[in-house]
Amino acid sequence: MFSFNNLFNFTFGLGLHLTLNIEENEYVGSFTEGTGIRVMVHPSDILPHPEDVGLSVSPGLSTNIGIRQVEIRRLDAPHGDCTDGKGHEYLQNDTYSYSIISCQKKCLLDKMVSTCNCTTNIYDDYSGVPFCTGKTQTNLYITCRQRRPFGLPNNTTANLVRLKIYFQELNYELVEQVPANTIESVLGTTGGLLGLYIGFSVITISEIFVLIYDVFAFLLKRK
Repeated sequence: MFSFNNLFNFTFGLGLHLTLNIEENEYVGSFTEGTGIRVMVHPSDILPHPEDVGLSVSPGLSTNIGIRQVEIRRLDAPHGDCTDGKGHEYLQNDTYSYSIISCQKKCLLDKMVSTCNCTTNIYDDYSGVPFCTGKTQTNLYITCRQRRPFGLPNNTTANLVRLKIYFQELNYELVEQVPANTIESVLGTTGGLLGLYIGFSVITISEIFVLIYDVFAFLLKRK
């Protein structure tokens, strides 16, 4: 698995261009579903899992991948239960940020360690725990070697993968959650309502006193 630096070039003509030789003749048909490579475009702080969310690129073709940057900022507590995983047991180190797939695989490995006392090489968080080798008893037949003149194969293009990754546009989309009501807005609304009600109350009381005064003044004039 290869990881490349950040991509800052834009448009189709720029970006990241790769020409890879997959060496199809070394593939073992019983253990591979097909020829090609798996590609995953991800931020540098996200642990890649191309086997789960990657794209399959076939040999003998030129594949173009245009990407757009979308940033989503969700609210944390008390408005929600979102977390970046920092300081939690999802990831025992702060090298990578939290992701759903990494959390699921971390839980699976924890269960594997507690049940089988071994782990895979996906994470380096299990020091002293042996790797699961998966060894089984079987009979192997040694194949004999045969001399064959070396020559350039005719299907050279079937071993090459041409890949181009670029940004579709210069800007990016930001989706941000904001609370519907904050302390400031609640206090402001409450203060406005109180001021309105108090103002109405003062005006009403003043009008009542004026009415009482007018009534007494009218009665005194009649006498």
